[in-house]
Amino acid sequence: VRELLRRRVQAASEPTQQMLSTAAVLGSGCDADLLRAVSGRGEAETVEALDEAVHRFLLTEVPPAGGHGPPSYEFPYEALRAVVYEAATLARRRLLHGRAADTLARRYDRDPAATRAAAVAEHLQRAGRDSEAADWWWRAAGRARELYAHAEEYAHLRKAAALGYPAVPVAVALGDAATMLGRYREALAEFETAAAAALDGDDDSLGADIEHKLAEVHHRLGDWALAEAHLAAAAQLLDQLPDQRDTSRQARIAADRAVLAYRRGATSGAARLAAQALAEARAASDPAAVAQALNVLGMLAARRGDTAAAAAQLRESLAQARQLPD
Repeated sequence: VRELLRRRVQAASEPTQQMLSTAAVLGSGCDADLLRAVSGRGEAETVEALDEAVHRFLLTEVPPAGGHGPPSYEFPYEALRAVVYEAATLARRRLLHGRAADTLARRYDRDPAATRAAAVAEHLQRAGRDSEAADWWWRAAGRARELYAHAEEYAHLRKAAALGYPAVPVAVALGDAATMLGRYREALAEFETAAAAALDGDDDSLGADIEHKLAEVHHRLGDWALAEAHLAAAAQLLDQLPDQRDTSRQARIAADRAVLAYRRGATSGAARLAAQALAEARAASDPAAVAQALNVLGMLAARRGDTAAAAAQLRESLAQARQLPD
């Protein structure tokens, strides 16, 4: 079968074979402008090569959805694309992957929704430009996170780490993704790795963020004592910052500690921490922290049987939460 497909490709003209190599590198669904830019051919040469490829059934032309926009071109079956790709030399493949990455990157800058950052990263990696590929895998992970595609985010982050992206932000992001996927033990391992690096770098602000994340995972696992210990460590690290006191982050930590105290049945401690969190959150004008503090106060009021106070506090908490993009 490979020999049959190879003979069919070799029967085409040289410009058409080069266009097929470009299409094989780009994969399915590439338009004529993209093929022209990556192949390096002129507009007329590109059209003639596409006409021959379609006539010989080496490519198929797919009309645009809804009848608007340019058509796209793809191989009629994957085996043909594989044969064309393998027939190209490694040097040519790397050249075409590099051109594809540059062209798609420009498209991404114009319209991020129309081009996948992961496609740019893949082409850069295949072109041997590992440092740039790491940056684009990181960008692709961020895009996946925005779309709540956490499994894809996790995979992209692993590729970014393998290609040399800075270890600490990757470890933190991997921990966040693993948390969202419910893989809490993996999340703890990533956060512990990041915490050790932050400690070595004397970055108390980053260390506080990581301690807070560790507390969240332990809270999800029901390890409330460990969660409280990490929250206390986060608060202590924030107190050591040389700049002005970060009341917003302190408020969020106090609110989380109030929730933990509530879950452990320490209602007086929970009330004290929630009141502290509310005061600091209002001072920092942080609606997320205000909502969290009011939520705890509302739960405490409900436990006391004060339903009027609970309803008022929970309604205000909801009003604050509606200001957030989350």
